[in-house]
Amino acid sequence: MQFFVDAVSFQAEKECPQLVYVSKLEGRSNLPPRRLHSHRDLAEIVLILDKPGICQIGNQIYPVQKGDLLVYNPGVLHDEAYSGQQLPLLCCGIRGIHQKDLEFNHLLPENARPVIAVGDNFSRLQRLMQMIFDESQSGSQYSSQICQELFRALWYALIEQIDAACGDNGKSMGQHERLSDRVKEFLDSHLAESYSLKELADEFGVSVSYLSHSFKRATGHSVMQYMTQRRIGEAQTLLVTTTRPIKQIAQLVGYMDLSYFTRVFSHNVGMSPRKYRKVYEGKAQI
Repeated sequence: MQFFVDAVSFQAEKECPQLVYVSKLEGRSNLPPRRLHSHRDLAEIVLILDKPGICQIGNQIYPVQKGDLLVYNPGVLHDEAYSGQQLPLLCCGIRGIHQKDLEFNHLLPENARPVIAVGDNFSRLQRLMQMIFDESQSGSQYSSQICQELFRALWYALIEQIDAACGDNGKSMGQHERLSDRVKEFLDSHLAESYSLKELADEFGVSVSYLSHSFKRATGHSVMQYMTQRRIGEAQTLLVTTTRPIKQIAQLVGYMDLSYFTRVFSHNVGMSPRKYRKVYEGKAQI
């Protein structure tokens, strides 16, 4: 369940970020899974509340467990359903982040590990995030103001935790990772276009076999698997955040044939695009 929170202007500390939304998953399959997706203009934090699992963040697969904090910078692809189950978690979307030596809205240095074990701070973070979530549901006149004030307390606890965890944990990037990142960036910016492996290999000046091997080694996916997941993930985002017709959404993510798009979407998500949108609007049940 997810609740958006209105922005509030503070008299002091104008550089303090704003809470955009707060959500909570109980570990039940009450919503269909999101495929590989990212958030272009905000950062996201996720606190795992229970159960061990596996998540994909960027190029890597990470084991996660109760007490782990997942930090997603803008544009970082993640797949919360990679483990095949819905993990109990609390989540906050954050915008307006100004951190020294980092890009706008970024919480982590580029090569920092995005999974942080919070240890003894788990109870404090959970309590603050739960208070924000509970207040977001209250519907009171000043709910947004209260949520933003509670978030300010959470913000300082987060920065303290992230600063303690980061340190010098960057690592040099190998040739396979460098190539896969370039290919992913290219594909992400050309979702509406179709490219064969040969065309992609020519684009990057490598052989088809080298491209396929490097990409699979770096990401765990084939190029075509990645492209399908990204297209479906983007389609999911457009379905729940816009009122665009489904045919137009299909075209925007590279499917000119609506019937084929519906088949691919249903195979990956477990329901049609139309039903997926209705589920998120609260007009249908799984």
